[in-house]
Amino acid sequence: MHIENNKENKFNASDVVISEKNSKVQGRATVKLFDSYSGKLQYETETHNTIYDYVYQYLEDYQWSLFCMGFGIENFNINIRGNFTMNDISLSSSENFGLSDVNIFNYVGLPAGQMNKIIAWADKSSYSGTDNRRGSLNTELSYGDPYRAHWVFDWGPNAGNGTFSHIYWGGLTTPQLYYESLISTYLSRNIESRTPIACVGDYFYSLLYDGTIEVISKQDYTVVRTTQADISTNEYTGFGLTTDGQYLYAIDYRGMAYCLTLEGRIVWGPKKVGTIIHPDNKYVYGFGCDGTYLYALSTNTIRKLTMDGTVVLPLIYVDIPVGVYGGVDIESDGTYLYAMDYRGEHFYKLTKDGQIIFHLQTNQFRSWAGNISLAYDGRYLYAMNSWGQMLKNINIKFNLLAHTVLPTPITKTSSQTMRIEYDFIRG
Repeated sequence: MHIENNKENKFNASDVVISEKNSKVQGRATVKLFDSYSGKLQYETETHNTIYDYVYQYLEDYQWSLFCMGFGIENFNINIRGNFTMNDISLSSSENFGLSDVNIFNYVGLPAGQMNKIIAWADKSSYSGTDNRRGSLNTELSYGDPYRAHWVFDWGPNAGNGTFSHIYWGGLTTPQLYYESLISTYLSRNIESRTPIACVGDYFYSLLYDGTIEVISKQDYTVVRTTQADISTNEYTGFGLTTDGQYLYAIDYRGMAYCLTLEGRIVWGPKKVGTIIHPDNKYVYGFGCDGTYLYALSTNTIRKLTMDGTVVLPLIYVDIPVGVYGGVDIESDGTYLYAMDYRGEHFYKLTKDGQIIFHLQTNQFRSWAGNISLAYDGRYLYAMNSWGQMLKNINIKFNLLAHTVLPTPITKTSSQTMRIEYDFIRG
């Protein structure tokens, strides 16, 4: 890349690409590095930012007015709902996305769980604390009018140091939970206890409290056969259930674990792996498998087990409350652990040593919640309640509005300050 006068890739409005469509709304980002002692400009680059499809269409209609309301511009003849301020700007009060944070990354893409890849971030507020990644909104230089929203963020010498090549505008610090579809299965219902599921091949296996195993087709979610396992438990607790793809693994409220064939014959067990949960509490251990170990969750504690039911010490303590009449199920995709409470209101993504990566609170599952069970089929994560209603492909998404790919990676050091100017322009 040719560099001239410490400035490269001069912005040209005709070069702006917005979702590869002709749009009246354009975007650009400018990054500046200054010597922290002299204040002299050392580096500057301007480049377009790509505004995502579902965002630019909002900016093109009356939502642009909402956007500008954040700067106190109120001379629009339009019915505005909600209270929008500099620190609370939403593109739509009915959609769950808003212009919340600007984040700087040193990698392409946004795989969940990679928050350690953030070099720097800022939200729309002034900041003067000790966070060595966080910048501050420059309220004096930021402005908005009916044609432009101009945001300016500053980082001091001790913040935002590192090399980055991507800037994302969106709610990366506040991810949301999504699912592909809500499915009604034909499982037997038992609203008193969990109806656990595990996925093996083209089928879900459900182990009811009385030992009945129901096998459900993934094609039409009907019960294709039933069999009787060699175990049973309390009607008000049910079992925790998981699989390694070959066997079923179950755990009851007494902390007794079992390995079963797919037909329900005992391979090993019962083995005592945990303490007793009083049956009046009406919940059971969450049970998951990553292919190498089993994980049993109860009362803020994960017990890691070998595949033959031996407890691996030390116990893993997690900040996941397990309340009376509740319970939390747990499952793994082989890399991370996932947990969801009995009402579907709290969803967690964790490392295998119990570090919480994300804790999402949502009420979108409230209408169908009740003793939720998780399952993973090698591709999708599922959640099902006691009524046999199932969510397919549960995943974490970020509300991204714009993405800037810098022409070359930028490295900021502790001898520099940094300023990023982000513009949304309506032509």
